[in-house]
Amino acid sequence: VCALATERAGRAPDSPAGKWLIFGIEHSRDVSSWLYWNTIVRMAKRYHLVPPDVEYYLNTGAVLERRGEVEAAEALYKRAVAVAPVPPQAHKNLGDQAYAHGDHEGARVQYEKAVKLSPRLGDDIYLRLGTMAYKSNDRDVALLLWRRALGLNPHNDAVRSNLDMISGE
Repeated sequence: VCALATERAGRAPDSPAGKWLIFGIEHSRDVSSWLYWNTIVRMAKRYHLVPPDVEYYLNTGAVLERRGEVEAAEALYKRAVAVAPVPPQAHKNLGDQAYAHGDHEGARVQYEKAVKLSPRLGDDIYLRLGTMAYKSNDRDVALLLWRRALGLNPHNDAVRSNLDMISGE
């Protein structure tokens, strides 16, 4: 494991924990055990092997979210937006979390921050913003947002369906 970790990293890790961390990152497709990832995340935190940067917070948050640990993931996404410069993906992830929990106002705030930083981040943001506007009886804003979503992804069936629905009213 140590030789493989050294080969993959292009350098020798400084500690046994570092070797396992590099091995796990390099073989993340092969290593899917929850126990392994839990150990890696704990070691990374315990030994400060991974610098607390935006990518670390986003990637670790994504792993935790996939494991169903949404509160822990949300905490890491919040840490990501506290680091400058803030990547739009951090705001999108927080918006997704808020939306999933029914906090549409919180989702709207985070999505708007994300698209302000990166207007072409994703059609799903505009779909959700449009849906929230429509539910607030702001039909014109919903139409504008859904058209933006369609501009980013002309094959988005949900957006097409919403546009057809609003045109029929």
